[in-house]
Amino acid sequence: MRRTDVEVSVCESGSDIGGGVRRTGWLAVTGLLLAVLAVPVFGPVLGLPTAAAEESRRVIARVHTDAVAVFVDDTGSEPRLTLGSKADVDGVPGKRFEADHVLFHVEDNLRRQIPANPSYAFLGESGDWIWLAPMTWQPDVLWPGFNTESIPAGVLDGNQVALTLESVSGPGNFHLYSIDVEGEPEHLLQVGDQRGCWRTTSMCMPTGLFPSPVGTCCGYEPMRPSPVRR
Repeated sequence: MRRTDVEVSVCESGSDIGGGVRRTGWLAVTGLLLAVLAVPVFGPVLGLPTAAAEESRRVIARVHTDAVAVFVDDTGSEPRLTLGSKADVDGVPGKRFEADHVLFHVEDNLRRQIPANPSYAFLGESGDWIWLAPMTWQPDVLWPGFNTESIPAGVLDGNQVALTLESVSGPGNFHLYSIDVEGEPEHLLQVGDQRGCWRTTSMCMPTGLFPSPVGTCCGYEPMRPSPVRR
């Protein structure tokens, strides 16, 4: 199977950590997958990538995961925001992983066609195939979300953190959307063939969010976040 590398840069920003106003600086965070798009790949276990392909990273599949999780790291001289992941694996709910230690596998049974509803035109042409991770739990498929529950209310000014999808390389497009109260899609993040489509979404604290990551091209596609100064 041909491997396709995709890099995505995600930034996070916040302020007022530990009582004083603080902006996040550059963080050494690499390797986190916002979504691994889909997946006609074959390996020793039920179609998962081979050990060589995953490059010693843990492949997360068929479970609930907070693929993008924000933490406050207070082990240094000053607290700072960091990105990581959590997953319900090894009998541990929300087991924490370093950003460069995991890959996420969106199963091939999540392949869907774009509906004729014009509200979904941002995904592509009606009838085109996409790989769509669910917004609600389903058995035996990856259920990825965003999470800020480890940061108590009052730690950041305004109780919000901004996540910006900065860049991507590789084939196909990447989208993130949710459904509003009227049942219409709300487009949150996008990266695609037309560069410059970067968007920022904000999350309140503490909370968990399960929008749908969407990929328009199959392959084994690692995506990387790089939190930056706001």
